[in-house]
Amino acid sequence: MFTGLITHIGYVRNIKKIADGMTISIETPPDFLINTKVGDSISISGACLTVISIGGEKFFVDVSPETLSCTTISKWEVNRSVNLEKALKADDRLGGHFVMGHVDGVGKLKTSVKSGDGKIMTFECDSGIAKMIVVKGSVAVDGVSLTISDKKDDSFAIAIIPHTLKSTTLGHLANGSEVNIEVDILARYMMNFMENISAGSSKKPFGYDIGKLRDEGY
Repeated sequence: MFTGLITHIGYVRNIKKIADGMTISIETPPDFLINTKVGDSISISGACLTVISIGGEKFFVDVSPETLSCTTISKWEVNRSVNLEKALKADDRLGGHFVMGHVDGVGKLKTSVKSGDGKIMTFECDSGIAKMIVVKGSVAVDGVSLTISDKKDDSFAIAIIPHTLKSTTLGHLANGSEVNIEVDILARYMMNFMENISAGSSKKPFGYDIGKLRDEGY
């Protein structure tokens, strides 16, 4: 689990295809890998991946076919910059929101408009993702915890402050750039709950009879 507060920027240094997946090496700043060990989870531009090896200032991860199918990783190239965040510790401050590192899908930067010293960025996304996004709610874009300022049926907008533009890869995005999107985990569960109600399911999540709730107008 992560917070979406990016601590470092790393660089893809090697990509090796293995079977249906790939192994990637990431070069990091000198202090990032302190206390990191094999088996740890690291968010790499929003995707939660497991460290399989460490060498010097590099770490290596395997990427499964499933992860390749729903993220931008299959299109990454050597020397690409990536956002890095280690998994949340129980005694850390939770400054962003709960980010699982389980990407829901790929979006695309539609427009980027200067707003003071920051920017208003609008991202196109699948309608299935858009329906789980709410204004003033949270979303992770390439692993960065952000607050939604506006949304439509197939897009959402974010007001991004100068600090975020400087300390993450978002400041380097161009129109048409693809990004990993993860919606708030609470939105996923609520959407599943509401879809069960709409479908007339007889399941009883948390002891509640969905059919009865529907009949009573909930």
